[in-house]
Order: sequence, then structure tokens, then C-alpha cells
Amino acid sequence: TPKPSSAASDVYKRQVMDSAYMSDQMALIGNKEWEINMVGTCQANRTGGGALGKTDLDDQEIEKYSYDSLMYQHKTEPLTYTIWADNNFVKTLSNFHSPFVEEEALRRKKKEDGVRQSSQTYVAAPEQQVDYCNTFHLIDKGNGAEAKFDLGSESHKHGWAPKIASRLFNMNLNNAYRIYQAMVSSKFYNPKTLREGTIELIQKL
Repeated sequence: TPKPSSAASDVYKRQVMDSAYMSDQMALIGNKEWEINMVGTCQANRTGGGALGKTDLDDQEIEKYSYDSLMYQHKTEPLTYTIWADNNFVKTLSNFHSPFVEEEALRRKKKEDGVRQSSQTYVAAPEQQVDYCNTFHLIDKGNGAEAKFDLGSESHKHGWAPKIASRLFNMNLNNAYRIYQAMVSSKFYNPKTLREGTIELIQKL
């Protein structure tokens, strides 16, 4: 059984992934080619585990609001797939975590006799779920920054191509602005806003 990189390792960079991009293949590329520790939500059919997880959920091995976990570790690759029973079943995939559950890891409102409690208490959760919960808000922040200009359209003729192109445009625009901010920011100079910079760029093209 492979030993994934330590969650506290400083050797690799760490990347939190959205389920739209995360898969077993992406996680392996990140680990072997890019040397990036990746953890993120993942669709059950993109974990490389086949029917693992789905079969156990169908058999009601764990129930929602129980905060129990199912964990699966790849036999030859540094992949760990977990299912955590929050108010829904949360599936995460990691290329550097071990199948370890942290006690009193996250605060949740438990259900007792079918009634959700008003106050939060600590519950157990997989280590990779805890890491994801501590940083996933950065995904929403990044998505918001990259959506300043909505270039999406309902194109049935061209399918996903225009949406992917628009997404890449927004990502590149946001990345370019972040680099610009880092290069010019100082106590003597305030960088332009993203909108101001984009308008100026368009005028010069």
C-alpha cells in the first residue's frame, strides 16, 4: 500500500479542487507530474473506484447526519476516497492524505430524534474533509473573481466549447490582474481596479 505525502508536508504545493475538475486522473497528474498535493470534492464515477462507495451507500452503510465515514485507499496509487455523512453525503478525493478520521474536527448542528439542534457541537470527520472545509471558501472567492464578466451563453449548437473558452478567458484575465497587482502595489501607488484595467486594455487593442 502506498504511503501518501503527509498532510503537513512543505515539499509539495497544495491545491483545493472543485468537483468540476477533480478526478483520479487529475489527482495522479498533480502528484506525479506537477508535484502538487490535491484534495477536493469529486463525483463518485470519477474516483477510479468504480462502484465503491455507491454500493455501500445503497446498502445504507452510513446515514445522513450521522457524521460517519467510508474510506477507500488505492492499492498502488496515492489516492484516498472518502464519503462523509453530513446533511448530505460529501465525497472527497485526495492524492496525499491517509485514511484517517479526526475526532472533534468540525462543528455541526446534530440531529436528535429527527430535530436539528440549535447549537453546534464538534463531530468527527476524515482528515482530508477537514482540510477541504478549511480552504474551500477560496474556490468560491476565485470563481467570483473570475466571473466579473459573464461571457456565458445558452448555445445548443456549439455545446460546451463557448463556455470553456469563456471560462479560460475569465481565468486568464483574473490571473493577469493578480500578477499586475503584485508587480505595481506599493505604498506610493494604488493599482487600477480590474474593471479600469480591462477597459484600458480593450481601448489599446
